[in-house]
Amino acid sequence: MLGYQDLKNLNGDTLPMNTTNLKNKIKDIAQTQNWVFLVDQPKTSMLSFEKQIEAGKKPVRMNIYYTAASSIDNFNLTVATCLDHPKKGKTQLFRKKVSESQLNALFLNPRKHTKKGYYQK
Repeated sequence: MLGYQDLKNLNGDTLPMNTTNLKNKIKDIAQTQNWVFLVDQPKTSMLSFEKQIEAGKKPVRMNIYYTAASSIDNFNLTVATCLDHPKKGKTQLFRKKVSESQLNALFLNPRKHTKKGYYQK
């Protein structure tokens, strides 16, 4: 199996990534931050994870929507975090065009503001 660093051609250009590689990369990132993988829904191109962030509260759920056109250099994901906000109650925060580094940051802190999102109650 090729490693992620091997998915470049001899000129250093990123090769198109199939969805299996992309999904595995996302799962690896989640696992390093102790998120639990819940489900892969290929029909909606979504991976779901959850993590207990605060004791006594419901776990935070993160839904990640991917495309076959995504690459290692350009994840271009939509990420939805579903959590209980201290003042607003149950909320969903959506971020569009999320990169790999931003995804890492969101797994570290699902409440992180990226200036790329909107929320729904």
